[in-house]
Amino acid sequence: GVTTAIEKSSGGQTSAGMIARSTYVNASYLGPRDSPKAEDLVVTDSGTAGGPSEEWFHHNDVTAINVAFSPVLATDDLPYRVEYQTDYSDAWQTFTPAQPSTSTNLALTVQNTGSSSWETFNGNNTLDLPPGSVLTGWRISVAPGTETVSVGSEMRVTVASVPIFRDITDGVIAVNSPAGSPPGPVNNTATLKAGDLTGEASDVFTPVDSVYLTTNVSAPSVLSVGDTGTIRAGIVNQNPSETYKDASMSVVLPCGVQYDPTKAITPITDLSVGVEPIPAIGNGVKVNSTSRVVDAEGCELQVITFAFDHITPMRDPKEASDRKVENTGWQYDIPVTVLAKAYQPTTSSVQ
Repeated sequence: GVTTAIEKSSGGQTSAGMIARSTYVNASYLGPRDSPKAEDLVVTDSGTAGGPSEEWFHHNDVTAINVAFSPVLATDDLPYRVEYQTDYSDAWQTFTPAQPSTSTNLALTVQNTGSSSWETFNGNNTLDLPPGSVLTGWRISVAPGTETVSVGSEMRVTVASVPIFRDITDGVIAVNSPAGSPPGPVNNTATLKAGDLTGEASDVFTPVDSVYLTTNVSAPSVLSVGDTGTIRAGIVNQNPSETYKDASMSVVLPCGVQYDPTKAITPITDLSVGVEPIPAIGNGVKVNSTSRVVDAEGCELQVITFAFDHITPMRDPKEASDRKVENTGWQYDIPVTVLAKAYQPTTSSVQ
């Protein structure tokens, strides 16, 4: 006879702020070839307050929902409906994809209005949530009208999310706040309905805290001896919740390249979406250029250290954000001069 099958699993990073986490749901309607069709095929994952999956949605910021339809569904070319919940409500809202047919897989970006670059990674359908809201449930219904679903039909759903160690509803944590308490394992249960048949499957993961500060640096491809130039260095807080106090960034200049103290180090004020105003030198960040280190060839290298009063999250949930903020953040242009010892015959080119 006919039956349903549903399985759930997850993989990827569990540390707060890491983007590469996925939760998988495979849901099928199965039976012999001559089996009757089902009136629908519905997969639901709800974080309604008080439900079995609520805590999972308190510790995951969903950024994408991708659905791959099986060859049977692709051939049958059935309509489907996408619904979602926000803020732990039991109310369902509807999103209409560009091509709401099982002949085309769904690639759906989930973001807050005003965000940038998330769609580059997650497809060309975009669900914009108002600032302050978070997605807390989704449902995919194949054949929601008078259509029917053939045996051998399957949906493979991949939900991309960013793990959150703190409760996502707490937002950005203020400086000097107590450390967060480990939430422990959080459960996510998905359900399947195919006509009168039902099923469910669960997956558990444990969010882990992180100090997710990263840096980036760029320099001209050519620096000639005797010339001046600019090296740009940036620091990024990719933790979604924590504001870090007394963070520092050290920039080690190449051999023969030195900071020019006659010129100002300047902050880049053209910031990515969701990044708080960058502090000016002397007002929220201090610079020290007195440190030196020696490289493997014996050359003394100058170290420019930026000491920040605090650094707030730069990709926090419930707000507009930039998927590629790791390439920017708070950046500063460091004016430099190039000394003769910067030229290395074996590794440099004459300009």
